Amino acid sequence: MSSKPSNSLVGIPLFGVALTHLHPGAGRSPGVVDLPVVKDSLGYPLVPASSVKGALKTRCARAEQAEFRQGTISCTKKGENCPKGSFCCCLFGGEVGDGAKGSGVLSVLDLTPVAFPVASADKGFVYVAPKSLLARAAALMAAVGSSDYANFFTHLSQSPYTATGVGFTGSVYLFTSPVKLDTIKVDGDASFLDRLSKFLGDIHPLASSIKERLVILDDSIASKIVDRALLRITRVRLDRNTKTVVRGGVWTEEYIPQATVFVSAVIATGYTNEFCEKCNHCSDAKSCLYKAVNRLGLDQGLPVFVGGKETVGKGLIVFKPLH
Repeated sequence: MSSKPSNSLVGIPLFGVALTHLHPGAGRSPGVVDLPVVKDSLGYPLVPASSVKGALKTRCARAEQAEFRQGTISCTKKGENCPKGSFCCCLFGGEVGDGAKGSGVLSVLDLTPVAFPVASADKGFVYVAPKSLLARAAALMAAVGSSDYANFFTHLSQSPYTATGVGFTGSVYLFTSPVKLDTIKVDGDASFLDRLSKFLGDIHPLASSIKERLVILDDSIASKIVDRALLRITRVRLDRNTKTVVRGGVWTEEYIPQATVFVSAVIATGYTNEFCEKCNHCSDAKSCLYKAVNRLGLDQGLPVFVGGKETVGKGLIVFKPLH
């Protein structure tokens, strides 16, 4: 891990790469898309922290071989002071019905995308990184003490050009529209781009090409390009006897594309709760953080499902902590 200045939080930055399309649903919408994905105030999709936390907590329970009762983890069990699920409730907080026993010792942040794979008529695809999302990634890295990567993302986000190619110039056809590029010099940051490409490539082969395919765009352009990159799939519900569409059984779902790159972080809150203390799972929040990384297998890359549509093969993403 990078050395942490005294004013940084105790946390671990996470990168995630979508292995399938993702549907962190926002509920029904009166617009063209019946079931859109959650979007931030600028219109970019994201995966809410609650979805990430729930996925990590479920993975923890399975790793610990915890029991489930009516879909919830058995953090407390009659006749047992410390059932296997108590470690997960130490990390992420208790379940409904456990009572007020303290919040989780770990805080999980939203999954914020930093680069979207976008179809290109002349390059197959490129990774589009909106400047505002790069700036958010820089702020997150700085908050958890990864100053090298904070500087790297800051440098990319402050490109003076409207459309910037990293390592190439000329024009690129995004979908079928030409966008003229200026070139940003990474210079001392080149090693970080190489490291990041290798790191992401260990998660998803497509992501390893980010260093040759990265295009940085002003939000005035990026918001339109990203919106076009989202998938909209129309689904139908059939009558099983007649194999015809049920009345009202047509709807459209929105998805974040596979191979999208995200950043997030898991942060030690500085608190412990009853599950931690009575079962002696860890002495403080910081030790819980690093114990969680080990027990959940985060270092090897952790595949989990986030959002909805898991039963139709959507929502699979791999998390890995940045070292």
